[in-house]
Amino acid sequence: MAASPQLSQVTPAHLTKDISTSSPLTIKFNQTITLNPSSAISLYQNKQLFKTISANSSEVSLLDSVITITPSQSFANGAFINVGIPNDFVKNDLGVFYEGLDTANWMFKTAGKLSVNEKMSSETIVFPQPVIDWLKINSNETILSLELVDVFGKVSVLKANESSMVDLSNYASGIYTLVINKTKVIKISKI
Repeated sequence: MAASPQLSQVTPAHLTKDISTSSPLTIKFNQTITLNPSSAISLYQNKQLFKTISANSSEVSLLDSVITITPSQSFANGAFINVGIPNDFVKNDLGVFYEGLDTANWMFKTAGKLSVNEKMSSETIVFPQPVIDWLKINSNETILSLELVDVFGKVSVLKANESSMVDLSNYASGIYTLVINKTKVIKISKI
């Protein structure tokens, strides 16, 4: 059986600091690869979905075994950036896919400090963690939509009451992803 492509280097390196806010991202593999045009990588800024970039986007280029990603918008100053690569994004010449990269395994911090406005606009807090029945959402933004996604990808549309409380008592114990206003992504656990 053919070996899957293996990651050999990412730039900026995992856990580096003071990276330029407009720095391109490079991903180098141990063999020649191709991209799946129907797949996309996810960029998170301060634990919130910043951008999803399709493999066939003009922001992505491929040369043999090196992918270069140049996001069309810069990251914020002093932001923590996480990059997620799904397991169907890259394959080798034999069609064997790369295993993927979780956002916990490629993260870095941009140079500078967040401005007061950036801190205020990005502040969303959900608690308690883990949740038993009711989840409280504190946000500086108006909550227009809430979606709860289970580990199988099933999406449930939720409604918060006037106190920004969400009833999760009818949901099974487990790990869920809470998507707020189609942009903020927060992992929660239910016991």
